[in-house]
Amino acid sequence: MIKGKHKMDRTLESFPIFPYIAWGVTFFFAYFVYQIVVELQETTKQLQTQADSIQQMIDIPAKQAEGTKHTR
Repeated sequence: MIKGKHKMDRTLESFPIFPYIAWGVTFFFAYFVYQIVVELQETTKQLQTQADSIQQMIDIPAKQAEGTKHTR
């Protein structure tokens, strides 16, 4: 079988547009990761706010219960 020069014989890096595509994919991936980090930060802040709110709800009855123990 004679090996001819086909487009499939070339490496991806040999195409002249490859560096542009590679940098585009790199920047897209970096932006994708950035968006995930921002979303994670927002979610973390919301969870912290909810946890603080729940902690306050728990602390109020606990303080009231402590107050009633001392008055008896």
